[in-house]
Amino acid sequence: MENQQRQQIKKYLDLFVLHWKLIAVCLLVAMTLGPALYLRMPQVYQCESLLSYERQQINSSRMASEQDHQQLWDTISTLSNAVINRNNLEDIIIQFELYMGSRQRLPIEDVIDMMREHIRITSSTRGDTFTVSFEGQDQNKVMQVTNSLAAKFIEWNALTRDNDELSRHYDFLESQNLQASSVEHLDRKQKGSKFKIVDSAVFPDKPYKPNFLIIFLIAVGAGLGGGACLVFIRDFVDTSFMDAWEIERYLDIPVVSSIPYLERQDEAGKKRKKIVLWSVGFLLYSGLLLAALVYFWQQGRIIL
Repeated sequence: MENQQRQQIKKYLDLFVLHWKLIAVCLLVAMTLGPALYLRMPQVYQCESLLSYERQQINSSRMASEQDHQQLWDTISTLSNAVINRNNLEDIIIQFELYMGSRQRLPIEDVIDMMREHIRITSSTRGDTFTVSFEGQDQNKVMQVTNSLAAKFIEWNALTRDNDELSRHYDFLESQNLQASSVEHLDRKQKGSKFKIVDSAVFPDKPYKPNFLIIFLIAVGAGLGGGACLVFIRDFVDTSFMDAWEIERYLDIPVVSSIPYLERQDEAGKKRKKIVLWSVGFLLYSGLLLAALVYFWQQGRIIL
């Protein structure tokens, strides 16, 4: 049994060596299609702003850290709903001229929903802090929109200190389907507390997606995997006997002896020429592909 396993492993290794040209072609095709797909994908930039929540003085001995964190996130969640409400986002869309193409063919409600998908408000591990991020294709607008969203939290902080403004804003939030209890809870808990921008969004130097290295590595893996699959498929449909042990297993008769195939000198010469031509072609195409990648990298179309 162990001998058969070794023979099986040797068989597949020999198959890969025998059909290396097929694997090489699949690899080159994948290494060409991967970067080509990357170049056609839009570059998306992301900016992030870090905010802190300076809460009112609380008796820490009466509140567990888990409850403390949950209260912070409840406050942030309530404010997040207010920041990304329809009116705020529509004002930002108009102010920074976002989604111009989509606005021409879609209703504004769909455009606002699209923008919400590009906004992330997440808790941070740095104490009572959280991040506000936004993604888009225009670097300047992404930075400006992120800072504008962060500023909305500071505006809310000012509103909660003015009872008249708070009342008007409360009515507005109620019309936006926010629970009245959440707003009242926020008003009580935020007395003596305030938001502060710790790190403003900065100009993004490079896109965070698509990631060229990841796409290229996936392409290489797909090329090698695809080539290996084709080798296995070719071996599966090939009904000829490749080794003596295959005949023994099929006929259940031991093989007494086998005569190896002896190549003539002219056949060996042709085989060497084919190998040299394939090798030169592989290296030449690989060199041209590498030169193309370097060129697009220098032009700024490929970002590592």
